[in-house]
Amino acid sequence: MIVLCISGFIISGCATQQAKPAPVPTPAPTPAPAPVPQKTVEMKLAHYFPPTAGGAIATTNLVNRIQERSKGMLKITIYPTESLVKQADLYDACASGMADMVASQFIVDPSRQSLSLFCELPGLNWQSVESSIKVVWTS
Repeated sequence: MIVLCISGFIISGCATQQAKPAPVPTPAPTPAPAPVPQKTVEMKLAHYFPPTAGGAIATTNLVNRIQERSKGMLKITIYPTESLVKQADLYDACASGMADMVASQFIVDPSRQSLSLFCELPGLNWQSVESSIKVVWTS
């Protein structure tokens, strides 16, 4: 029995031990992708006002405010004095994509915005331009 025990110890001592697998190194973290720069969107605004008219000045002020608030993501090119399209064609130019925005009056093409023409009726005696605009936008 002693011989069996000793031979068991010898055999087990001579057996090859399984090698432990080498530790796998942790992969380096993948760097975050660089932020994609925002593309500037360019738009065209057409109107019929001469550059020194009140409508042109108001439109320019509005465009400047929009561009400031967009922080460079939006650039609007103004085409005054019918330089891109004639006044009668402003609506169609916007609908077709020739211009992205237009400034016009309801009366230019009554067939397109007939419900808004009540603002043009004489004798309504609006208190202010703002009050007439509010009526148009809420009706």
